[in-house]
Amino acid sequence: MVLRCYAGVETRGDVLRLNPLLPNEIGRASFEIIYRDQPVDIELTQRYARIRLLPCAADPIEVCIEGSTKTLGPGQSWAVHLPAR
Repeated sequence: MVLRCYAGVETRGDVLRLNPLLPNEIGRASFEIIYRDQPVDIELTQRYARIRLLPCAADPIEVCIEGSTKTLGPGQSWAVHLPAR
């Protein structure tokens, strides 16, 4: 439920996509997934989405958060400010 509905996690076109929409009752959610052999730590709040790729030997991955896309390699992180809803 958290991954699909609240975090909006999906994979499409070789891109890991997040379109988060946390309900007001949930201030923060965090979880770890494995995507293309890459451990990925995701943290969501009402104000931002943060994704961090854990150090490993996997290839870089393309990530899209709220329509912004970036390529991240192991050990890198990215935070995106979320619009008020």
